[in-house]
Amino acid sequence: MIIGVDLGNKNTKTKRDVFVSGVKLSGVKPPLASDVIQMDNRYFSLSDERINYTREKIEDENFLVLLLMAICREIKHQGLKKNTFDIELALGLPPDHYGSQAKALINYYKEIEEISFEYNDKLMTFRFKEVACFVQGHAAMMANQKILKKHEYVLSHDIGGGTWNIILFGNDPRHKGEKKILKVVTLEHGIIYLYRDIINYINSEFSIKYTEDMIDNILQGGNIPGISEEKKEDVRSVINFMAQEYLQTGIKLMKEEGIDPKLYYNAFSGGSSITLSNYIDEIYGMGLINIYEILDDIGANAEGYELLYKKMYKRG
Repeated sequence: MIIGVDLGNKNTKTKRDVFVSGVKLSGVKPPLASDVIQMDNRYFSLSDERINYTREKIEDENFLVLLLMAICREIKHQGLKKNTFDIELALGLPPDHYGSQAKALINYYKEIEEISFEYNDKLMTFRFKEVACFVQGHAAMMANQKILKKHEYVLSHDIGGGTWNIILFGNDPRHKGEKKILKVVTLEHGIIYLYRDIINYINSEFSIKYTEDMIDNILQGGNIPGISEEKKEDVRSVINFMAQEYLQTGIKLMKEEGIDPKLYYNAFSGGSSITLSNYIDEIYGMGLINIYEILDDIGANAEGYELLYKKMYKRG
């Protein structure tokens, strides 16, 4: 079974599923949780509160739990009934993390070889037969190749929880009709930094601590909870300003890396791009970026990992 998993600091994704990268550990089975893994006499359930930002995910056992959860949920989506699965695992890393972390990530899962646990009271065994690692953002574009074929240059923006990954594609003179990567940049400027600033502002002004889900809803035009009606519009104006400042800072950072989004067709991917879609449209209206589109498939990286894996091993 080939499965691509995008282990993000904000969300964990497969091509069919997405859930918050949050794990709660218990000594007893949580009575109301719908997804529970029992392993080594410990119970892990999914949480709506994401775990802390982690640059090297093999150092945090929670990401192993999230991976197992993702595979189990994908198996459930596919309606498969077996207990034992041979897994060919396709993973990814941000461009600037790839060189230093890919080998260790691959070896980590290869060395596990086989793992048994209970998922929702059902014994499961996964055998990791092969593990491969690819570049975030690049994988998302492999799942949307029509965009690459249509435009001479494409600037891919994969806005995640911890990073904003940028890849510039251009025509490959050696292979007519194909694109090559001209430049890659990872900005440590994911949406969790915007969340942090908004949470701190609301907490300092109103002694209220918003969750990230609440902020997502507000950024998409939803209600502002816990604030009096006469102050809501002022609060919304401040949050709108902070979101614009976040995007403009990202553009400034990529310009410092020699990439100007006014020069290329811009393709935004990732759930955070969808959350920020209204603000991306505003910076387009301000002339800070060229024409753009937002890919609405949050699982594009995971799907791309699978496509690249099959291409690497000449499958499908």
